[in-house]
Amino acid sequence: MMEAAHIGELRHFFEQGGALHMLNDTSRERMDSLWRYACQLLQKGENHGARNLLQLLVYCDHWNSDYLLALGVACQHCDAHQDACVYLAQAARVLVTDPRVPWLMAQSAVALGNDAGAADLYQCALTLANERAEWRELIQQSRSALAACRQRAQQEKIP
Repeated sequence: MMEAAHIGELRHFFEQGGALHMLNDTSRERMDSLWRYACQLLQKGENHGARNLLQLLVYCDHWNSDYLLALGVACQHCDAHQDACVYLAQAARVLVTDPRVPWLMAQSAVALGNDAGAADLYQCALTLANERAEWRELIQQSRSALAACRQRAQQEKIP
């Protein structure tokens, strides 16, 4: 059993941005190699295997935005949209100006039947993209999806 002083030190370590991989001396290169492998699994459609590996990576480094985004996508591919929202919300804490995060969250909101929430998230993605050319495809998809969400919301209001 850990002594109270050690628990306090551990809590402080995590509060200051520490991650589990730092405690067991796992290298960033080894972690990123596993992440690349998980991405390959996703590309091959081996979604559950990718999700399991990505969950391990996020457990070891809960601040890595690449791991969190990939895990959110893997959960979406496994139709675990509530889980995807949890991991993507964590990614949003790290990637505060990245429009991919609300865009991905919006897709899960649609899958969960929350068109109003999805519309807000698509609007957020458009705001963050700010008409930049690098986000052209995301902007087009967000506009189209936002219109569809609004149309479904209007149809629900009409008895």
